[in-house]
Amino acid sequence: MSRRSPRPEDLDYMGESSAALLEQSPRGARLILWLLALFVALFLGWAAIAELDEVTRGGGKVIPSRQVQVVQNLEGGIVSELLVREGETVEPGEILLRIDDTRFASSLRESDVRLAVLKARQARLQAEAEGADFVPPEEVQKTFPALVEQEQRLYESRGIELENNLAILRQQVEQRRQEVTELESRRAHLEQALALVGREIAMNRPLVQQGVVSEVELLRLEREANQIRGDLSATRLSIPRGTSRLDEAKRKLEEAELSFRNQARLELNTVMGELSGLSESSVALEDRVRRTQVRAPVRGIVKQLMVNTVGGVVQPGMDLVEIVPLEDT
Repeated sequence: MSRRSPRPEDLDYMGESSAALLEQSPRGARLILWLLALFVALFLGWAAIAELDEVTRGGGKVIPSRQVQVVQNLEGGIVSELLVREGETVEPGEILLRIDDTRFASSLRESDVRLAVLKARQARLQAEAEGADFVPPEEVQKTFPALVEQEQRLYESRGIELENNLAILRQQVEQRRQEVTELESRRAHLEQALALVGREIAMNRPLVQQGVVSEVELLRLEREANQIRGDLSATRLSIPRGTSRLDEAKRKLEEAELSFRNQARLELNTVMGELSGLSESSVALEDRVRRTQVRAPVRGIVKQLMVNTVGGVVQPGMDLVEIVPLEDT
């Protein structure tokens, strides 16, 4: 049952205190209640028919279309210098940090010296093998003149030694040729002497029969003829032996020079093999020294440095720097 406002005639039947309270109740309160009820009704109606966008809040981060570039080092080592900081922008090929290259640089220098030695030796051996002048490589001449001078002296001393050996063998050839010449000359002389003695015997034999010349003289001539025949026979047998010794001396002369050239070629082949292997090793060492300068692969921002201590040890394959690329491709 609803409560309504008291009428004026009803106040006559109430007590004085109750009537005073009813007369003092503000009418504005009732109006506010009606307005509040109307607002709630309108809000419920609007909520039933209105469409609202859903909003969700949460944490997140911006991810570029290219993945974060992680820079590593294959060999590792001791950090000698840090050249960038987090948040800095780096360009492709820019040095981020340096790793101490003492070990690799020392090996590379040793390899360079060994390479120069082999190149100078190769030039010397090639000159010896071909009988040509020693012409050292220009880069070795400029970088390692002492090595070139050493090989030059060795080239000259070996050349002198070869020439001395060849001179001795040439003398032996000349001696053998002289011996053959003397034997042939002696043979001709003996043949001529034997012919003369034979004629003399032929002329004296009739005289012996006539008693003009003694038989003893004829025997002497015949004995002389026999001696000449023996010497001639020995000389004729000596000529082939002399010729054989001459040919052997000539062969030794040729073999001495040929052996020198062949030995130089054998050493040259060995040096060329070592040079080829050392060249490959030198390229690898140069690459190692180059990698001690850790460079940025792309243009980007340094996101994180995993190494912050100069003198710190970097393990092989360790992550060193993270770079967020700025140029997406």
